[in-house]
Amino acid sequence: MNINGLIYQFKNEEALRFQQKIGKREEKAYITADVEQFKKDLHNGKTIKQSAIDNKIPIGTAYRHVPDELKANRNKELARDLIIKRLKGEINTSFPKIGLLCGYSRSSARVMANKIKKELCL
Repeated sequence: MNINGLIYQFKNEEALRFQQKIGKREEKAYITADVEQFKKDLHNGKTIKQSAIDNKIPIGTAYRHVPDELKANRNKELARDLIIKRLKGEINTSFPKIGLLCGYSRSSARVMANKIKKELCL
């Protein structure tokens, strides 16, 4: 077999391995999640993380399904003040920790920090 044939064979094997990896990911992605039970658990006083684990929902997806009436304990002004202090270097707390302290998810605090940074041109 010449060199072009070997390269072609190698590319086919790599493509096949890649397809198998994607297939495994797709199998994992279709987890049977019970969103209604998740919401009931939140109303009964369970934490978001514990309820998500019990109902086999990924944490990121769980935060999107939290009902609006349970989001009322978020403190946007406090989060904004703390993020501005963090951007100026007055405090040394991480953005995810600030978000969790103020009732937000870890990633949304970082998003909020990026928006504030653009607003204040820091």
